[in-house]
Amino acid sequence: MNLDLVTVHIRPRTSWEAIDIGFALARRRYLKLWLLWLLCALPALALVGGCSFLLPGPAAKWSLFLF
Repeated sequence: MNLDLVTVHIRPRTSWEAIDIGFALARRRYLKLWLLWLLCALPALALVGGCSFLLPGPAAKWSLFLF
């Protein structure tokens, strides 16, 4: 393989094409995206849930609801 001869033609995409490519990427990498979201969201949920027990009255329920 001769890497000196490799060329790439880049063209600007319309916004609809970009959205379509983004959805195709998300469908293909669904599990990895979901695990990445869980990796970020679960510690934040644990922190909010832990701190909500320190709040008086219905404020604890609202803090978890807002999360």
